Amino acid sequence: MGAKIIEVCGLKGTRLYRPYFELLVQFFQYEDDLSVALEEYSFKSTVITKRNQLLRIIESIERLQWLMDKKSKYSFFCSSFILSSKSYQAAKELISSSSEDWLT
Repeated sequence: MGAKIIEVCGLKGTRLYRPYFELLVQFFQYEDDLSVALEEYSFKSTVITKRNQLLRIIESIERLQWLMDKKSKYSFFCSSFILSSKSYQAAKELISSSSEDWLT
C-alpha cells in the first residue's frame, strides 16, 4: 500500500532530497559555529570575555532551535539531528549551569 502511494503521488524522486540536503548543510554550519564557540569559551579567562562568548553560544542555540520550531518546515527532521548533537547538548548544559549574573 505504501509503495503504491509513493508511486501514485510521485514521492520517489530527487526533488524531495534537495530541501533535506539544504537543511543538513545549514545544520552542520550552525553546529560547527557552536563547536567553535564552545572551544573558544574554554580559553576565555575573564568574566567579561566568558560572558560575551556565552552570549554567542546562546545565539547559536537560538538558530538551532529556530530549525526545530514547529512552525518551521521540516522541524521534525531537524529535531532528530539537533537533539542528537553533542555540541548542542554541551552548550545547553553550559548555559543552564552558568550563573544568571553573566547574562545580565
